[in-house]
Amino acid sequence: MKKLLIILLGLFLFSCSDDLEKITPPEVRAAEAIAELNDKLLAPSQGWKIEYQPTPQSGIFQMIIDFNEDGTAIINSDLTANEGEFIQQTIPYRIDNAFSLELIFETYGAFHYLFELERASFGGEFEFLFVTEENENLLFSSKTDFNNTTLVTFQPATSSDLEVFSTELASNINSLDTFSPSIFGGVPPIQKLALPTRNASLFWFIDPVRRVITADFISSGLSEIDIINTGDKQRINQTVGYKYSNGQIVLLAPISFQFLGNDYSIQSISLTDFSTNDEEVCAGVSSSLPMYAGEIPGIGNVDVSKSFLNFVGLQFGPQSSRPYSVNAFFAFNDTFNSLTEVGILADEFPNATGIAFNYGFSSDIEPENAMGLYLEASDGSTLTYLREFELVSQIGNRLEINFLDDFYFSEPPIDSPEEGLITFTNQMFEGGSMIIFEFPNDRNRVFWLYNPCNNYELLLVP
Repeated sequence: MKKLLIILLGLFLFSCSDDLEKITPPEVRAAEAIAELNDKLLAPSQGWKIEYQPTPQSGIFQMIIDFNEDGTAIINSDLTANEGEFIQQTIPYRIDNAFSLELIFETYGAFHYLFELERASFGGEFEFLFVTEENENLLFSSKTDFNNTTLVTFQPATSSDLEVFSTELASNINSLDTFSPSIFGGVPPIQKLALPTRNASLFWFIDPVRRVITADFISSGLSEIDIINTGDKQRINQTVGYKYSNGQIVLLAPISFQFLGNDYSIQSISLTDFSTNDEEVCAGVSSSLPMYAGEIPGIGNVDVSKSFLNFVGLQFGPQSSRPYSVNAFFAFNDTFNSLTEVGILADEFPNATGIAFNYGFSSDIEPENAMGLYLEASDGSTLTYLREFELVSQIGNRLEINFLDDFYFSEPPIDSPEEGLITFTNQMFEGGSMIIFEFPNDRNRVFWLYNPCNNYELLLVP
């Protein structure tokens, strides 16, 4: 009996040992999974087509990725940033298998550029987790998205897919991104879409970096003067992502509204005839700005040009009840530094607490039109130092003024602040004018003044 038990035990141990030998070691299984995914990536003769949308709020960047056996990937994209660096690149890639299969693009390219936008908060990614295979497609997800995970579909590309890329159009739209406020994320450039068949003009902010359009307002009239003077203006305030395709801007969702009895639904806009127009953005300096002619399906011909008109900026005007004002921090130089940290306010007025802008202010004491500072006195009270100006013109949201050498002080100053006030006001209005935009703010309306001559910026609260 004892011998029988020993024999049975030996047979059992031999059987278990044989089964254990059949179990594939983890490192072998990982290598096999990596090799299998790599074979899938290498399979399509024309590579893979993807429409990369980093977040649901952004637009789409089109790419064709052709993986090579030497561990490199040729990436063609319609991303024209960095002087076209990303239109075609060859960079190494690798596949890892830690907790799951990962596709990683190793050196700097289009994905890395998108990852770094907005101090790496934009939502771009260069590491992707393999999810599954669906028919001929491969499905990946972004590795670092913990909420609203981005799914990326790799579709086998065809020889004609590259033809839909519109890199020239994308590059021309990028050239719009000039003469706009830049601090705190900035203001996207404004396009005016003149619609002659309807005697109307649509204005939208087009963000070529994030590929997002915000339709701002529509107005009757085609010329700037007619648009400024008409009472027929309607706020739209619709935001959608877009992509470039076959010489078109294609919206990911239609912009739809009614205006003066007409229905508008804009899903795409064909842009065909590109030209430039010289415009005096800064007094005495001519700048070449891009223009397009094209067509909007269902609406008709359209002329597209850079503009500075915006719905909120047009609301800026004389204010008799109180001065415009803001914390002294919110005056910035061309390197995005507050003048309280670097510049005239830090050097000459370290006790400045606020900026004052009297525009049509009705007061028995202070001048009607003046700009200056609120300062904290040694006893804790507030002093007001102002330099007067005369209004040259306000045309729409462009304010032009001429400073005078007349000053107002709520109390006689101990030192001589006139020279400092002259420097401060001259810097803010160098060239004589400011263009007025809206600073996004959920609680109060805030105006954003921008100087196109020296790129100084100023916020003002009504």
